[in-house]
Amino acid sequence: MKRTNIIYWAVTALVALQLIMAGVMYFTNPEVVSGFVHLGFPDYFRQELGIAKLIAAVPIILPMVPLRVKEWTYAGWPSPSFRPSSRTLPWMVLPPPSRR
Repeated sequence: MKRTNIIYWAVTALVALQLIMAGVMYFTNPEVVSGFVHLGFPDYFRQELGIAKLIAAVPIILPMVPLRVKEWTYAGWPSPSFRPSSRTLPWMVLPPPSRR
């Protein structure tokens, strides 16, 4: 059982770290800002996604959070990877920034 716990917490820490880093990048990286502008999304949408990612890291890490909340957090975290059209379609439809 100890090995399972170590694997669980290692993966959980990596997921939480990815969420925190992505949330920070939404606010600090100018390339992310220019990507959202290029895709035509409003600036508040980028900020909402950044805040949501930062908030989502908290219930994943804290052990006292009810299991149902953790399940919904995990369900919402990888959703863009299960819907590739939602992230690739704008890049296929819009011309590259150099052609605009």
